[in-house]
Parts: sequence; structure tokens; C-alpha cells
Amino acid sequence: MRKIYFGIFTKDGDTVDVRIPDAPGVLTYGKDISDAVAMAEDALAGILICGEAGRDYALVPSSYEEIAKEAEAGEIVLQVAPGREEFEAWQERELAEQ
Repeated sequence: MRKIYFGIFTKDGDTVDVRIPDAPGVLTYGKDISDAVAMAEDALAGILICGEAGRDYALVPSSYEEIAKEAEAGEIVLQVAPGREEFEAWQERELAEQ
């Protein structure tokens, strides 16, 4: 089953900032909402793939409702998913560990 993560997107001047609450320390931005989504997907893929080594926490996705509670006025919550190849590589590792 594919895990779904959500990012909180905030307009900040000429950019759109993104934070992914379920991926501590992941902060990125884009020039517009489409670019911000792409950057967030790339950052999440990096955490899922490269962040595995030495990590002492699991990236357990929260529900949309849980993430929406963290969003402030003017922020929007959107789904953030790593690319297919990155997801498949990560999923294989997850299944191998079970």
C-alpha cells in the first residue's frame, strides 16, 4: 500500500514555502505552487531513500486531518508523493525489513 504524505504550503513573497510535518527538517520552496510541489516531492524522496541510514525514527504519515490542524490561516495542505522510481525503491526496502 502506498503511503501518502501531506505538505503545508505557504506563499512567501515571490515563492511558495513547503514543510512536510511527517519528515522532520524537510523545508523547501518553489517559484510557484507547481514548482513547490515538485521540490517537496524531490525532498521527500531524498529523505525516504538517503535518509534511511542511521535514522532513529520512522516516517509514519499522518492523515490529512491531522496535518490540516497544523496549518495556519493562509496555508494550504496538499498531497506530496515521491516519484514512482523512488517510491518503488523505498517500498522494496520497507518490505524487506518486515
